[in-house]
Amino acid sequence: VYPGNGNMGTEPETIEYVLECSPLAKEQAGFNSEGLVLGLFPHARKSTGALSNIKSTSAMIYFEAARFGRQHELDDCVVLNSNGNIADTTIANLFIVKKNKIITTALSEGCVEGTMRGYLLQAAADAGYSVTQGIISPGDLDTVDECFLTNAVRGIRWVKQFGKRAFGNQLSLAWHHKFIDPV
Repeated sequence: VYPGNGNMGTEPETIEYVLECSPLAKEQAGFNSEGLVLGLFPHARKSTGALSNIKSTSAMIYFEAARFGRQHELDDCVVLNSNGNIADTTIANLFIVKKNKIITTALSEGCVEGTMRGYLLQAAADAGYSVTQGIISPGDLDTVDECFLTNAVRGIRWVKQFGKRAFGNQLSLAWHHKFIDPV
């Protein structure tokens, strides 16, 4: 979505948009039983301003983080905010589980206000789960029991490893079956 004809600030403002679609591969829709390997993108930080929660075509940091991930044989990269805390990853929101507490990055920390993130926050609350929205530091990933990513196209994606730290998938698998693909 962008201002039509580049007429920002002039009347009448028109809005143009581009839609792109492609078939979803069957393996993208199921639970990723192999798990993802995450790394940390060290070269840039994302702002926490008013526009940081919007996924837009101004996504250079995500492009560079994804390229860094490919170069280092990672499945995805964690993107930090200007305070050095986790904002999100190149294509997903991040959730952690620590001692039965479920935490996802707060919108004030610069994460994209993802569709799947919003759906899971509501569905989890309706199902009696308590999910905290807060600050997650990279160091927190050294002490959590589980980590998973959420994305409207891919659903819930289990993270098996960040650096040398390995994670389980008990909650992410249960949530996949409960909220994404109930059988």
